[in-house]
Amino acid sequence: MAVSLNITELREIIASIKLTYEVDFSDFSLMLLKRRIEVFLENNHFTSKQILLKKLSTDPTFFQQFLLEIAVPENEMFRDPTLWKFLRDKMLQTVVLGREFKIFVPETSTGEELFSLCIILDELKLLDDVKITAACHTEKQILQIQERSFALKKMQLNKTNYTRTSGTVDFGTYCEEIRKKAYMKNYLLKNVKFVKLMLSQEEISDVFHLILFRNKMLSYNYFLKEKTLKSLNSKLLPSGFLILGYQESLKNTTVERNFVAVNKAEQIYKKKV
Repeated sequence: MAVSLNITELREIIASIKLTYEVDFSDFSLMLLKRRIEVFLENNHFTSKQILLKKLSTDPTFFQQFLLEIAVPENEMFRDPTLWKFLRDKMLQTVVLGREFKIFVPETSTGEELFSLCIILDELKLLDDVKITAACHTEKQILQIQERSFALKKMQLNKTNYTRTSGTVDFGTYCEEIRKKAYMKNYLLKNVKFVKLMLSQEEISDVFHLILFRNKMLSYNYFLKEKTLKSLNSKLLPSGFLILGYQESLKNTTVERNFVAVNKAEQIYKKKV
């Protein structure tokens, strides 16, 4: 029988994680977190909350696996194809301008956004001009993305989305089928540096020309959203770009006054000088 958590039990799990690992989930959407943990319990055959709490409090390796599995997957490459078409056709070629251009992709969970970005840069022959930092919560996430493998059934949707961007290259040139899995080409990650970092808890020392942070704040409450946006603002160079998901916005936030909208439909903002 699937384990169902009430809010009191969920808060107990959150408090235990914070006490043991100094990782604070209290400002995430409780309903989303509840669903993700309940799925984890079912998939791993836990029969009670008490067993989970004991395992979390005594096994750091298990906690890393827990973080990996409760993370919200990115699901598909080139999600919202009009954004990627705009980046390729209207924006990136102009803003990179042959200089070393630094991009930050925080909260990378399964790699679809990262590979989408790298493919667009490769199309524009800009892959060698750009340094990308991808932040993941766990080492397991990093290793999973570096493996470059995806289920074949997901690749048809990825290919369809890429076609909808009016992609200039056959999508098949970016991947190959090996033993019933699709593997993205290794060179796409050649200028990607992976770091283990949870943006809501930690700071990164570098600064960037562009930050790609889409659809992550949908699971944040107001306080965590404000904290995260202030952190991103501090890591973005003047005239740098912040890209959010189309359901997200800087409207009514304390950092709104620091930005001007470049593309309101795609939630692309430029930091004022």
